[in-house]
Amino acid sequence: MLFFALALGIGSSTAIFSVIENVVLHPFPYKDTPRLVTLRIRDLDERDRGRGMFKRAKLEDYARQNHVFDHVIGNVEDDIVYSAFDHAVRLGGNYVTPGSFELLGVPAYLGRPLEQGDYQADAPPEA
Repeated sequence: MLFFALALGIGSSTAIFSVIENVVLHPFPYKDTPRLVTLRIRDLDERDRGRGMFKRAKLEDYARQNHVFDHVIGNVEDDIVYSAFDHAVRLGGNYVTPGSFELLGVPAYLGRPLEQGDYQADAPPEA
């Protein structure tokens, strides 16, 4: 019984420390994290949490008319199926607007960063 209590105490302390370390002390590995904001559309007549989805034309319009923020970027999460040699893997992916990685200060892990031509509608997919 003593070993169970000791294991439970050590395990819970480790879990709590991990949460505090990752959420409070080092939440995101992006540059200027305190300056990042997320815009949400919300109907004040209804009790909802709002939505963060903007149509592409509306996002581009907000970016053109922006006089408050340094940059405006957007992303759409999507599942991507990668298959090779009769084996498929589902990956979590994002479609991003130009300048997203530069704004967040995220360098390319492998290969090259995305270029302006990669964002065109007829461009082949890049990862």
